Amino acid sequence: MKTIYGVCILSNRDDLTYYRGSFRLEINKDEIYPDGYSTKKIMSSENVEPNKRCFSLVKFQSVTASITFEYTDNEDGRTVFAPYIVSLSVDGERESEI
Repeated sequence: MKTIYGVCILSNRDDLTYYRGSFRLEINKDEIYPDGYSTKKIMSSENVEPNKRCFSLVKFQSVTASITFEYTDNEDGRTVFAPYIVSLSVDGERESEI
């Protein structure tokens, strides 16, 4: 990836991800969000236009972007655990193919 503009967290169970989730994110070994950062702070609802759901980052220029995303499910006392899927979506620009 040539340039990274933003990220968003997606899940098949937004309620569990919102209340129970925390994560850590690194891009090119630079810590963007520290371990334990709440997913509440960067999640968006279905009411937000699809092209505006990503949380903007400082623009990263990179020839070979290395992304580390670690998600943690935390007991919160309000929800009961059930299996769910969490993924990181990255908004960016690819290098042109030669």
